[in-house]
Amino acid sequence: LNIDKRFILLRGCSGFYSYAIYEHVGSPEWPAFSIGETRIAFKLRKDKFHYMAVADNRQRFMPLPDDRMPARCQRLAYAEAVLLNNPVEPELRGEVDDKYQYSCDNKDNKVHGWISMDPPVGFWQITPSDEFRSGGPVKQNLTSHV
Repeated sequence: LNIDKRFILLRGCSGFYSYAIYEHVGSPEWPAFSIGETRIAFKLRKDKFHYMAVADNRQRFMPLPDDRMPARCQRLAYAEAVLLNNPVEPELRGEVDDKYQYSCDNKDNKVHGWISMDPPVGFWQITPSDEFRSGGPVKQNLTSHV
């Protein structure tokens, strides 16, 4: 499988577009396979981006990636869920952090992202259309998370 990852920056525009082209050459050297889905992920600077917004009524200061380390948390029933025992920010102590808390239905998944206070900048994932999605309007997908 050849994967061509592309990023488009437009002059005068503060954002960028990203997409991928997948190529499978139909020959005996390339065995058949199936891709159920692909995703793109961005890892932002943990010293800058602390505030996350998933919707108008779902936004907050988030735990740091360090808070998910064994010395700062307790693993729960599945790997993605942790109890914050000793987080960097004490006001988060006792909370459960789980990436599935921030999922939403496809129909509501239009924009989500992170905000930095210093410098004042945001990183937003904007979905202009649902034509690429599978599963229909009430299928849940992940959004921003630690």
